[in-house]
Amino acid sequence: MTRAKDRGCPTIFPPGSAAGKLCWSLRDGDTHGISGEDIRKKMSGMTINFTSLSDPVFAEFAKYGDIIQSAYRLYEPLLRAGVRLLHYVGAQDANCAPAGIMSFLKLLQSPFQEEFLRTPDVPWPTNEDATIAHDQPELVKSIVEHWVKNVPFD
Repeated sequence: MTRAKDRGCPTIFPPGSAAGKLCWSLRDGDTHGISGEDIRKKMSGMTINFTSLSDPVFAEFAKYGDIIQSAYRLYEPLLRAGVRLLHYVGAQDANCAPAGIMSFLKLLQSPFQEEFLRTPDVPWPTNEDATIAHDQPELVKSIVEHWVKNVPFD
């Protein structure tokens, strides 16, 4: 994958696209109002090296073909073993269309498959064009907190 020389974002993310806007703004230091110092304060003063996008990390994942590995094959044995999994994919993500996500989850054989199939699909209504919302960090934080605490969404 070639990279734009001036900013380092993949050229598949044009500056005007939703993903491009996010990538370019993150490369310019926009972390949606959260600075590295804010994060350190919330983590009780722990010193961390926070990087929103890292070319070396991307290169390591790409080197081993991570994007095309069949990680889903790990789901069934993990679920059977009682391991809780968080399968997070943005419902408005054009690369991972909701129909494909739901199809995958419905075919996933687990101790919970029957109950999952009986549960009605609930659409996520939106008027947004973008695949990534600017409030996504807040949404992801809420999703992860619910999952970690093992509490249902109201």
